[in-house]
Amino acid sequence: MHRSPSPFALLLLLLLCPLVVWGCPGSLQIAGLGSDDDTAADDDDTSGDDDDTTDDDDTTDDDDTSDDDDDTTTTDDDDTTSTPFACADEVIRCGETIDATTAGRGNDSQWYSCSDAGNTGPDIYYAFVAPDWGNGSPSWVTVHMNPESADLELFVLRGSQCDVSACEEASQEGGTDPELLNFMGEMGSEWVIVVDGWEEAESAFTLSVACAGLEDGVSGGGRGPSSPNPRD
Repeated sequence: MHRSPSPFALLLLLLLCPLVVWGCPGSLQIAGLGSDDDTAADDDDTSGDDDDTTDDDDTTDDDDTSDDDDDTTTTDDDDTTSTPFACADEVIRCGETIDATTAGRGNDSQWYSCSDAGNTGPDIYYAFVAPDWGNGSPSWVTVHMNPESADLELFVLRGSQCDVSACEEASQEGGTDPELLNFMGEMGSEWVIVVDGWEEAESAFTLSVACAGLEDGVSGGGRGPSSPNPRD
């Protein structure tokens, strides 16, 4: 004899059905709303919490390593590769040391207004902005560059346009001797530091920048000692 389910069983079934993902006719699939917690960038939610490391097209920062996550609040999503100057290849800041090479780079400039020598080797342009010390004082900036195996030279250009006619200082020691130059930068002023090869030279190198704040009213500012040694 067929026995109908009791009213209590029917009530229990109606209460439990909407809470499961499948198995009940007409039940709602509620699992996965907002965050799928997987490793793919395919949930397209707006909370940025799918625990992936790539672009999920949300409107917040998902902490990936590039600036392509469609963030609407900032143009740089923790990316260290973007440069403030369109013409510069890299960025360097006070206190940083960078190991790099000119091998495989282009030859953007051969002549600089602060030197009468031609540089036909590949070059790298570094964007640099003088820091804010909190009191409006300028910075005394010291740039060191150590070539590894060939004759690389060092130049600093004023402004953000990589304009070789705005060359302020040059260091051209010859061979693999270390290069050194100094300049004074007003707070927030923009500069381009160039590592360039002499007579098609290319090499690995180490570049470092050190900065010191100069108190307002301190004498002896202006252009400090550098080591420009233009070739004959």
